[in-house]
Order: sequence, then structure tokens, then C-alpha cells
Amino acid sequence: MPTEPGKVPTGNQNIDHEPDRLQRLARLAVEVGANVQAGQHVVVRGRVEHAPLAREIARAAYRAGASYVQANYSDRHFDRALIELGPDEALTFSAPGDLATFEDLG
Repeated sequence: MPTEPGKVPTGNQNIDHEPDRLQRLARLAVEVGANVQAGQHVVVRGRVEHAPLAREIARAAYRAGASYVQANYSDRHFDRALIELGPDEALTFSAPGDLATFEDLG
């Protein structure tokens, strides 16, 4: 499926890279969806193809007073390789650092 210029494929959808639109979406996610408050640690999770939106979310979170914003990207190619080639026990593995981060957010 060809991708239109200025857009990133996301499965069956495209995310428009129009800066104003990404900024407005990021502000909505931060201020309304997550209600980020001053001093909060924020984790932004997404696929690598969503990096432009994740970057705008980080900027909006810092504007809202976040003390630290951490990016956590995943890649479908890594997921597929794990499912096809990885050991069964790896399917339920969670890295200790990831668990600690989410416990701290709790």
C-alpha cells in the first residue's frame, strides 16, 4: 500500500505529519487523556513509526510540568522474530527495568 507524502503508515491508518495537528493531538493526550501534572514522570509508549507523535507528546508533557519523559518504542519486526524464533519462555518475559519503571509510576 503506497503511503501519501507526509504520512506514516500505521496498519490500516496514516498519521498526518502536519505539525499543528500533531501538536494539538499531543496536547489533548497530555492535558486531557493523561492529565499530566507538575513533577510527574511520564512514559510514552509506541511503535517506532509513531515517533513524530511521541516526540510531540514529550514536548507537551514537559510544557505541562513533567519532570522526566521517557520514550519506550517497540518494533513489529522484533515482535515477529520473537514469536517465530524465540524460546517459549521469552513470550512472558518482562525486563526488570521495565517492571521497576511501571511500579514507580503506580
